[in-house]
Amino acid sequence: MPVRLTAGRGGRAVRVVAGVGVLGGLTAALAAGLRGLAVPLPASVVAMLLVWAGLLGLEWWRPPLARGWAAALDPAVGFLGRWMALFFVPPLVMLPQAPAPQAGELGRVALLVGLGLLVTLSTTGWLAQVLARRRADAGPVPPRAAAPRGRPPGRVAVCWGAVALGAVPGAWAGLRPASVLLWLGVTVAAFAAGAWLQARLGARLPAGLGAFGRRAAVSLFHPVLFGALVTLGALRLADAPLPAYRTGDLLHPGAGDLLMALLDPAVAALGVLLYRQRALLRACAAPLLGTLAVAAPLALATAALGAGLLGLSADYARAVIPRSVTTPIAIPIAEMLGAHPGITAAIVVLTGVLGAVFGPPVLDALGVRGPVARGLAIGASAHGIGTAALVTEDPPAAAVSGVAFALMAALSALAVGLPPVRALLLAWATGG
Repeated sequence: MPVRLTAGRGGRAVRVVAGVGVLGGLTAALAAGLRGLAVPLPASVVAMLLVWAGLLGLEWWRPPLARGWAAALDPAVGFLGRWMALFFVPPLVMLPQAPAPQAGELGRVALLVGLGLLVTLSTTGWLAQVLARRRADAGPVPPRAAAPRGRPPGRVAVCWGAVALGAVPGAWAGLRPASVLLWLGVTVAAFAAGAWLQARLGARLPAGLGAFGRRAAVSLFHPVLFGALVTLGALRLADAPLPAYRTGDLLHPGAGDLLMALLDPAVAALGVLLYRQRALLRACAAPLLGTLAVAAPLALATAALGAGLLGLSADYARAVIPRSVTTPIAIPIAEMLGAHPGITAAIVVLTGVLGAVFGPPVLDALGVRGPVARGLAIGASAHGIGTAALVTEDPPAAAVSGVAFALMAALSALAVGLPPVRALLLAWATGG
């Protein structure tokens, strides 16, 4: 049984740091091993699957040991889950360094994302509903567990804004650590401010707008989009070079590198969440696995074929392929495909926002009912952002959606990791 650390804030902070270190160390070791074996798979996805399989194996062998390890990792898992969306901000901040689109290309990308979302959503929802009906012994879906509560976003924004202001004199004097702290403070404060504005706006919108209108309005202040825009604007105003924000060198990191370094342990932590949802996985195994076995290749293929038919440039054609995969795993997939991670991150966020706004009304119009079918459709097509929109409206569907988007991402990464599949997708997308 893992050693219990001292209770209280200090003990919890130690457990968070220790858990993040364990998950990050596992991912780093796997990355080195995969590189040595020339296996082009994201180490974070392999780590997630190993954590999940390891805990399930311990549960079969010695249940108290499995639950003890899961409990030991819970503080780190809660921290990473609560802040995972923040780690998506740096790739969007670096988007201006991406290759410029051709004339009219952004419109074609938006068309492809919208049509692809509709195809994935409708196909997945229909198939999940058929399989869920045939699985009569699936039983009721348990409600989604409440997310760990941290400090209110308004307080976080004020605290990190104060950190950023305190670092200004040192950054002005040319001290690199102060400059890193300044832009780290700006990024976290802007992200938290977006979350605060989104919550305030959601509470103040008139009921007459309806669920669809409220979702559309609130999505404009999504913390990832708001945080990236504010951070990029601040960098421009300060005339700070973008390469200093994300250097790509962990020996001399920028603020973006520090945040991006937490993406790998955050993905690995999804293995603990999948273990926690093992009862749901058993109850809905047939609809989940049957639907996602179709949804993952369908989403990849339609994106690649659509990019080729619409004549997207190679940079944007590669970047759009993992559009239905959650950002922490879409970025490694983009790197396997030779795509710019910033473009992929922007496309994935756009897909999630559109899925959160239009997904439920589309499913209503298609007659897709039941938490299993709706959760699977949203999770497979709109990943984490769509799942977050279900938390307050349909908690049972959100539970299914959370499992679905994690498994969807894993299946997509494993598929793209196969050289023949990757070559075929690239050929469809770029005409090569």
